[in-house]
Amino acid sequence: MKWFTVPPVKNFTEQNITKAFIRADHIIRFYYIVLFYFALNFGLLRWLRFLNVTEIDPLWPASWIRFFDMPIAVSVIFSTFLLGALLSAIFPHNRLARILAFLGLFVFVAFTNSFGKINHSFHVWLLTSFIFIFLPSKSEKISSLSLYYQKFLLVFWGSQAITLLIYSMAGIAKIYMAFVQMGRGEVHVFHPQALSLQIANRLLQTGSTSLLGPWLIEHELIGWALYVTTIYLEFFAFLIAFRPSLHKLWACGIILTHVGIYLAIPAPFFENVLLLALLFFLSPFSLHKLSWKDSVVDLPLVGFLVRRLSYFEARSNN
Repeated sequence: MKWFTVPPVKNFTEQNITKAFIRADHIIRFYYIVLFYFALNFGLLRWLRFLNVTEIDPLWPASWIRFFDMPIAVSVIFSTFLLGALLSAIFPHNRLARILAFLGLFVFVAFTNSFGKINHSFHVWLLTSFIFIFLPSKSEKISSLSLYYQKFLLVFWGSQAITLLIYSMAGIAKIYMAFVQMGRGEVHVFHPQALSLQIANRLLQTGSTSLLGPWLIEHELIGWALYVTTIYLEFFAFLIAFRPSLHKLWACGIILTHVGIYLAIPAPFFENVLLLALLFFLSPFSLHKLSWKDSVVDLPLVGFLVRRLSYFEARSNN
């Protein structure tokens, strides 16, 4: 349909729009249930541990805690996160509940990162919870149910897009630094030894070991191939937001990247893994079953080469 322009889905009928909405709605409900679990696991279980902290350099969203006794400030932060997550899990269509969930997570993340080290585990959850605030409500004056579905799906797509954009930013940063390091004559991300040296440096810094780290250090070319694949997945991630046929495949690739990183240099990003699975494994925009050939054609760079080869092959046959 002409009005359904984000993402560009081919052959979407009114019935498919309804199916896409139902799927997106179920994902939203489960999203807030998972957020409530995080509030229990990372909030409630750590509440007592933070009550008596004294050395803290609060980030600006939590700077107000300087004016309160620490037990009171900590209780306000953790209870807000827990209450917001609980209410949004029960009432995912209520905007006030979603706002409270975002604010609770926002201050919780700021507080827990106010001890000299930044942990990125919940940053994507924070961004998506902010975007979900703008999900339309049926009580709003929307001219038709179809328009309500459109607005709902557009906001949901925004959460997918911002998630993939973060990975593209990481890929762009790696490529930019690669050219900077090339100019300095240093080892860069496209160098065959790049991953081996990075793993060795990380393991020495942390004084830790890993399951695959030593093996990847010894097998440089395999590590190089995996590293280049990772950069490919990251750099083109945002483009995939506009190619629903690749949603599941790309999410799977990034998830496997996270798993590989954990096995090489124990850096868990399991919160990101869960969010990627939530948003993309049952993406409401990939309702049509495509053959593997169609998916290959949609791949960035690879698809262009395949199309050009097919074009020249067809011309030669004629």
